[in-house]
Amino acid sequence: MENSSRQNQPPKVTSYTYGEDAYQKYMAEYYKESKVVSASNHEYLRVRLAFDLVEKWVLPRLSCKPRAETTVIDIACSVGTFAIEFAKQGYRSFGVDFDPDAIKIARRLNEEEGTNAVFAEMDVSDWNGSFPPIDIAICFDVFEHLHDDELGTLLYTLKSLFSPDGALVFHSLPQQYDYLFWNQQKNIVEFPFLLKPFKNCRTEVFEKIVKMYALLQDMKSVYRTGLTHKEGIKRSDHPNPLTKGRLTDVFERASYEILTIDSGFLGNVQIDQRDRQSFINQPLTHRSLFGVAVPARRNAPALPKDKLLT
Repeated sequence: MENSSRQNQPPKVTSYTYGEDAYQKYMAEYYKESKVVSASNHEYLRVRLAFDLVEKWVLPRLSCKPRAETTVIDIACSVGTFAIEFAKQGYRSFGVDFDPDAIKIARRLNEEEGTNAVFAEMDVSDWNGSFPPIDIAICFDVFEHLHDDELGTLLYTLKSLFSPDGALVFHSLPQQYDYLFWNQQKNIVEFPFLLKPFKNCRTEVFEKIVKMYALLQDMKSVYRTGLTHKEGIKRSDHPNPLTKGRLTDVFERASYEILTIDSGFLGNVQIDQRDRQSFINQPLTHRSLFGVAVPARRNAPALPKDKLLT
């Protein structure tokens, strides 16, 4: 099911295979733990969020279509979490990923779970007439790995693969200003000292102050390294953290209609309880960005790929 011409192309510089002996094995164990309902289990909360978004925003569009005839594709599926979980619910479920180690583990987990999800080592652009039209595309924790042009290409490609009522269900983490608040070493969220006096300001005022603070941090970074924060992360595994406004713009330029988009925290796992009330009302500090989008009017002219996101 792989595209031979694609196989001969080297991966782009922002694409990484994690390897079976490290990250993917960890994710497989993490998936097994996710079957335990918990407000601190990130994987369980991601799956729950996907089901909630599908139930509220997507299934009404699909009317009474039987689940066995409803095609779900888990894009960049890693070890197959969403493909397997949707297969358990009776959906016609697929998972695609270009990482062969990930697909190997996904197939093993699929067998262990007794589910019938189908996994393919491929890019979603290789989805062709041998596969059914997509009713539900699950795109969780993918957008932040893609630069705007790559994200635009993904959205453009998906438009031609959807069924008439198909929808894209997404989650992205981290957001653009995550690095200012999230202390990776201590695994807690902390307000920078200079921003603490403003944490209870009106949202629009707080956002302006955060953006000015980010500019100050860029000045320090340029002085020390010659690079802004955005330049420094462009080859990292999260080169494109987003905001609600930026992602809305990406969707609109790719001719999508957003049914819902929101931000927040996935349960207790993303925040430190001591600080919950002090910052939770400021959307710019939220870690997760999620929602549902659908292709705009079918008769609208499609933008050329090279004009989508510049």
